[in-house]
Amino acid sequence: MEISRPPSSRSAAGSGSTRWRAGRSSTPTAPPSCATAPTGPRSSPGRTASPGGRYHFDGTDYQVALTEPGKGNAIHGFLRWRSWRATRHEADRVVMATTLFPHTGYPFLLDVAVDYHLTGGGLVVTTTATNGGDRACPYGCGQPPYLSPGDGRLDDCDLEFAAETRVTTDESRQLPAGTEGVAGTAFDFRTRRRIGAQRIDFAFRDLARDAEGLAWARLWGADGGCAELWVDGSYPYIEIYTGDTLTPERRRRGLGTEPMSCPPTHSSPANT
Repeated sequence: MEISRPPSSRSAAGSGSTRWRAGRSSTPTAPPSCATAPTGPRSSPGRTASPGGRYHFDGTDYQVALTEPGKGNAIHGFLRWRSWRATRHEADRVVMATTLFPHTGYPFLLDVAVDYHLTGGGLVVTTTATNGGDRACPYGCGQPPYLSPGDGRLDDCDLEFAAETRVTTDESRQLPAGTEGVAGTAFDFRTRRRIGAQRIDFAFRDLARDAEGLAWARLWGADGGCAELWVDGSYPYIEIYTGDTLTPERRRRGLGTEPMSCPPTHSSPANT
């Protein structure tokens, strides 16, 4: 969870950058159809599951709508179905923005802007949130890009993802249950290896970072092509998702590689 304080002169309350490279991404949902999987910068103010849609913040209990009623969870934040507007549009750049107005369960005012900048090194995505209210508000963000295996499936792909720790979940509701080191387990991808039939839907932390402070995930398809993503220090967690619960035509056709600015703790408002 990140607690966004009321800004002076509406200064940025939180920001972070990610980058996709190699020109590969999974097929988006075709308009005007309804999205069947979370994609895009919709996970503010949070990304993970909150049991019963309840959280406690600054001495007050809050209740938000359940977006996974079958599991009794609220998940994926508030921005998935919001209208966005382009505030900047250039040949290599677009900035999309939206305002999250106070509503039931989240009585706070938040301005969010996402800057998509196409550079020689890939697509750089920077998210900035501004607290427009007069009090502190709970905030965390994430977004779920999918790295593409090309024309094949994840079963034939290699993954390299240097994280030391996996956040475990319970089987019934996928709520965080604890942590375990990846060394010696099926979730150790610190060295490049084949994914095969392995199913993954977990958050990871303790990410290895390069000299610039960036953490990387790399996916090689059967054709030898590589798609990769980096995140800066604003994102200490990455969720890896092999897409096994998607619709049949999309199942295991892309690797969800989801940066998160806060831990998937089920008791914090960052999970709403």
